Amino acid sequence: MKKKKDPFEPRLIEEPLPHRGSLILAFGFLGFITIGITGAIAWYWAAHDIAMMNMGIMDARGIDKTVYGRILGIVSSLGWALLIIVFIFTKALPMISS
Repeated sequence: MKKKKDPFEPRLIEEPLPHRGSLILAFGFLGFITIGITGAIAWYWAAHDIAMMNMGIMDARGIDKTVYGRILGIVSSLGWALLIIVFIFTKALPMISS
């Protein structure tokens, strides 16, 4: 007897999707130049790609570049956010005290 295929069963991918490790790493580096915007994009993409690599859907050979790009994205995004907050407070405090 032939088994009926479940329409909600995930299809098997014979070859995993290519990784974007180099692109994520480049965006992580560019985050230091672009006020953290591309760093935030790298952070988001890396989180998504790492999850796909852990599920076996994406090629896991780029995990190192993806993780390093994620770290650079986090550092650049949070670094720029902290720098902007410090800048705002240093400009606002003299206005409040006078």
